Amino acid sequence: MKTLSRFRVVPIAIAVVALLVSGCGGGGDSSSDSAQAAAKSRKTIYVFAYFPHSLVTGTWAWYNGWQKAAAEVKPDVDVVIKEMGKVELEPANYLNFIRTGMVRQPDGVVVVPNSGATLSTGLQQMRKQFPDVKWLAMDQPIPGLDVVSYVGTDNRAAGRQAAEYLLAQHDAGKLKSNEIAVFKAPPGATSQDERVAGFKAAIEGSPLKVVKTIQDDDSARATGRANMIDVLTAHPNVGAVFSATDGYGLPVGAALAATDHLDVVNVSVDADAEAIKLIIDGKGMDAEVAQHFYDMGYQAVSTLARALKGETVQKQVDTGTTLVTKSNAEVYLKRAAAEGKATGQ
Repeated sequence: MKTLSRFRVVPIAIAVVALLVSGCGGGGDSSSDSAQAAAKSRKTIYVFAYFPHSLVTGTWAWYNGWQKAAAEVKPDVDVVIKEMGKVELEPANYLNFIRTGMVRQPDGVVVVPNSGATLSTGLQQMRKQFPDVKWLAMDQPIPGLDVVSYVGTDNRAAGRQAAEYLLAQHDAGKLKSNEIAVFKAPPGATSQDERVAGFKAAIEGSPLKVVKTIQDDDSARATGRANMIDVLTAHPNVGAVFSATDGYGLPVGAALAATDHLDVVNVSVDADAEAIKLIIDGKGMDAEVAQHFYDMGYQAVSTLARALKGETVQKQVDTGTTLVTKSNAEVYLKRAAAEGKATGQ
């Protein structure tokens, strides 16, 4: 009986295995097939940032926008944020960081450039190495790189908006002179290059004239303050300063406050919460061309996710600007604080 029972069990086991292998008569395990199909169709987006998202409220707003879009595109698209542990302004180091991340071969990449022009050649090489990857540039364009879209501020328009503010101040007799100083990064930071180009184009033929342009890639606050003090020494009658980003605008404001030169009108691009507070308190900042950081982060991930699904997307998504002055600074500060709120993630 024991022997008989043993031989009866074997055919039954074989039959069960056969049924499993054949998919129970050819119908297949639909749940397993569906899971495998879903896994194959799921896409991955990498977001590369040359800074930690906890840097300032603006970078927090970018991060929060990325996270909001990431939650919406799940489960079809997984979004992975790859950020550097400290601000990295050296393009070669950032390229190596991106190159290392590309080993996993994501389906799509959002790049926040630290220098669009300088990164261009290296990213074009990666583009050829990974021909199936879709690329998107955020915050500043990357010349020569084939991207599905650029998502960010119309930087020439931002510079023009700053110029129009200063022209209005001049016409109202609120500038002590027509002399303007400009602060920006060295050529290669395409967003700043375009802002300054837009600014200069807007004041061309007007009474305003640029008497000094400071180009410094040192983002330390002390360096910015020292540079502004040098401008005040060389051009004691300077009437206004335009900074292409708050990385310069904030130390310029600190120098103006510290040297009792608050009669020099200071306008910058970015509108980080710290800068808006200076407008409210009258401590060295008069106006900001505010970028919409949260919208930029959200639209970057959302646009690339749609492109990965085969949808047609805009080649350029302008996330707009808002001129912030003392009249609307309180209202805008609440928005900036909410969008750039630290989430603890």
